[in-house]
Amino acid sequence: MKRRELLGASLATAVLGGCRAAGSDTGALGVPERLGPPPTRVLVIGWDGVYTPAMRDGSLALPNVDRLRALGTRCTRAWASYPLCAPARGAWLSGLPSLTNAQIGNNYQLNEAVPSLIQAFSDAGFACELYGKQHSNNDEDGALLWGYQRWLHRKHPDFRELAKGYQVEGEETWKDPDDQVVFDEIEALTGVPFGGQIRPQSQDPDHVLQQEAMAAIARLEDQGQPWLVNLSQLGPHHPYSMPEAFWYALEPETLAEEPWDREGYLDSAMARRLIGQRGWADLEPRHRGLIRARQFGYLLYMDALLGQMLDFLEQQGLLEKTLILFQSDHGVMAGDKGLFLKTDFFAAASRISAIFTCPELVPAGVDYAGPLSSMDLLPTLLSLCDVPVPKGTVGQPAGDALRAQAPELGPQQALSYLSFNPEGEPQGRMIQKGVYKACFHNGFAFPNGGPDVQLYNLELDPDEEVNLSEDPAYEDTLARLREALEREEARYPDFLIEPYRMPAKE
Repeated sequence: MKRRELLGASLATAVLGGCRAAGSDTGALGVPERLGPPPTRVLVIGWDGVYTPAMRDGSLALPNVDRLRALGTRCTRAWASYPLCAPARGAWLSGLPSLTNAQIGNNYQLNEAVPSLIQAFSDAGFACELYGKQHSNNDEDGALLWGYQRWLHRKHPDFRELAKGYQVEGEETWKDPDDQVVFDEIEALTGVPFGGQIRPQSQDPDHVLQQEAMAAIARLEDQGQPWLVNLSQLGPHHPYSMPEAFWYALEPETLAEEPWDREGYLDSAMARRLIGQRGWADLEPRHRGLIRARQFGYLLYMDALLGQMLDFLEQQGLLEKTLILFQSDHGVMAGDKGLFLKTDFFAAASRISAIFTCPELVPAGVDYAGPLSSMDLLPTLLSLCDVPVPKGTVGQPAGDALRAQAPELGPQQALSYLSFNPEGEPQGRMIQKGVYKACFHNGFAFPNGGPDVQLYNLELDPDEEVNLSEDPAYEDTLARLREALEREEARYPDFLIEPYRMPAKE
């Protein structure tokens, strides 16, 4: 028996056995009555990292994200429970923070014994299929994972053969030699391989996976059973690879200048650590311009794929019959504060995209400003479908809050964590409650900077430019936020399993 099977033998029944109802009598609270039965078609579209400020402020036109937003409700204060790929996805799948589910880093495994979103939908009679990147480190055996009846990933044994059917003879990938020279310089300075390939769509894994997801939807419709299809895209993660039209969609020269005051953030231990760790301070304008141009071009390509999926659903008569959740696992910096990539609490890295659409269930074309975290997405999606939430889930449902546009009915704070040690102690904690966001970093994490605290008023300062933490006028505000964070953590169960670090690949 495998280690995870031994660990989980009694976990699901003894620790988290049973379910709790997702719905309640909310008529007196102003929640609109359902006009029909709960949705029986659910599509989750996930992107791996999204530059959220570009989507928020309109500086990058993403017409199909806007099209989706016009159909539903966009959550403007949704946060990654951990601004790193695997832990963020673990929180989404389990409704539990890393403090509890023990996926404390990218190289840790999320135990399959922890009740999950997929198991909840499966128990409710939904056929559940995954196309793309789960990133919970549970697919090393090439077997089914987390209760999906069918799954497909570019690492799946069947993918290579399947992809051949989409590849057009004579179409090959290539690299722009001039770009590659600059990307090589960037990698020498930072260690990050941003540069990717220019490739025809027929050679693109996300294209193949999306085509298979569409085929699955059509097949499940023909079978006439409730379904959940999770299309978990591989992009727009670096290295950036996309069709030629999107690679050259933006000019690096126009994105080369630093629009943010990097020096102004050097009083933050977090910014100092990240700038020094990756060598961002050594980048020249031409380096930053190329990174941004190809990163944003990749976003444009992902937006085009989203448009193809929406067109497909519309042609099949399913666009207004399907509950869609569009999400990202975390954000991505693009030079903000002098930083790139992720794994920090600044909004560009830690805020996630979250759009819910379902006509006659979720209001269309509106923004929801209540706090939401990755782990709240599971109970929210279940509550919208009237599917019971697994007992022990820490995340809070926001389904009624979205339907009524009443944040007081949903989660009242969102928490995020950063850089756990093997004992499960986080080196950073974040809480967003009301208009304020506070970050508390442990001093041992930044030996050259000491303890670091950040406090921002997101209403007056959405770009987080003014750190209020040392202003005596906000001493009580910081204390209240710290108390709220500790109260929320007090209701978390201890680790359900011992954190299990995956062995290094040979």
